[in-house]
Amino acid sequence: MADDPGSGPLLAETGRRLASVVDRLRAGEPLAGARQFVEEVAFGPGEWERMPDRVRETFRVNAPTFADEQGDPGWAELDLAGLSGYTGPALLTKGSESPPWFAGIVGRLSGALPQAATYTFEGAGHIPHVTHPTEYVRRVTALGALGRRAP
Repeated sequence: MADDPGSGPLLAETGRRLASVVDRLRAGEPLAGARQFVEEVAFGPGEWERMPDRVRETFRVNAPTFADEQGDPGWAELDLAGLSGYTGPALLTKGSESPPWFAGIVGRLSGALPQAATYTFEGAGHIPHVTHPTEYVRRVTALGALGRRAP
């Protein structure tokens, strides 16, 4: 979405926040970096403390992998032409509370996968499989059962 003028300023701010998180992770502070990611990038202030211990631990343990992913110069690129060769069933999801550029990403993916169903989870952010697991499973199961678009 870097080429989308409407997303530019928000993406730039998110990029600065991500870079700060990665700097902290590379400085050997996985717990502090994970907390900063949760509070400043993904969920918002106060959310770290609301998470169960096991979820916080998952963020901490996976923090170095996140730093490695961010070091890949192509981490944010999509090969839409290559993806368009896929003709099987697909479900594209987004949350109504996701940052605005997520809708743009889903829109571009939908253009490359015209057979894909798209669903917006009301009240969800960008990880509806975590925040709305029952509804998410229902959507994915429906898609698999039909072998085509989910209802």
